Amino acid sequence: MSDARPLLDHFVAHAPTAIVDVVKQCSAAERGQLEEQLASLEATARTAWPEFELSTANFMEWIAPRVALEAKSKNTMSDILSALRALHVSDLYLCCGCAARSAVALMLFEQRCLPLIEAPLRRNHHSPDRVDEIKQQLRTHLFTSPSGNRGKIVDFEGRGSLSAWLRVAAVRIALNMQRADNRHVLVSEVPSGAMLPAGSDPTLDFIKHHHREACQSAIEEALRSLSREDRTLLRLHFVDALNIDVLGAMLHIHRATAARRLASARERLAVETRRLLIARLHIAPDEFESLMRLVKSSLQLSLPGLLSSQHPKT
Repeated sequence: MSDARPLLDHFVAHAPTAIVDVVKQCSAAERGQLEEQLASLEATARTAWPEFELSTANFMEWIAPRVALEAKSKNTMSDILSALRALHVSDLYLCCGCAARSAVALMLFEQRCLPLIEAPLRRNHHSPDRVDEIKQQLRTHLFTSPSGNRGKIVDFEGRGSLSAWLRVAAVRIALNMQRADNRHVLVSEVPSGAMLPAGSDPTLDFIKHHHREACQSAIEEALRSLSREDRTLLRLHFVDALNIDVLGAMLHIHRATAARRLASARERLAVETRRLLIARLHIAPDEFESLMRLVKSSLQLSLPGLLSSQHPKT
């Protein structure tokens, strides 16, 4: 890369291979466009947080791995530019400063970001003392790590707003605290033998005995095939037990829209699970309906455990 393009050089040094390959094949004019886009994003971020300053190298190192291209046969410079424009760069700039232990960045996070989680917590009837406790756990979660690393703040990828990401994290902490208070047993701790309850249907019992592992494997693969948004929505509903009213408020959409999105995500998961099983199993027609009942049962019981074992990035 040319010395005349310092942002591009730093960006490419830390970018995923897919982006590096595109840049290598681009013309000098296209690389110039990318340099201009990076400079514009950096200027936007610095304007949003004039109280502290990150080096260009540190900021490019932070955002480069977070630029996600769609999985397709051939990406172009236009795809990279679009992915960059979709990032919440000002939020990423603050997170980068916090991860670097900038005292000013951490103070700004405390003053401007943490208060944003208070309203949804109070709507869920948490006392001021409990809100303070949740905020402290969130601080610990984001900025400390048993291994000495930088904490979960590094998981923020900037594809949604930092405020929404923090609200989800805070609500999850609150629910975990409530479960601990009530000494609830998490669904993910149910023994695997209890995943498929016994029934009186001989065909269903046969299917359970012979195809349970295949069904579980299909659900896991189908879950991985869903979009990040679908998995997050399912996790909030099945793991964090948020109803459509809370989901709607959290996502800033009408409850009916939240209900439709949740139903669509569940339907896509069921359809993909069914497709995978049909492709892999050779069963008689009279076993098909029993298999579908098994899928429904497995989805209801398996999803909380599968989803809670994944850690979404936003």
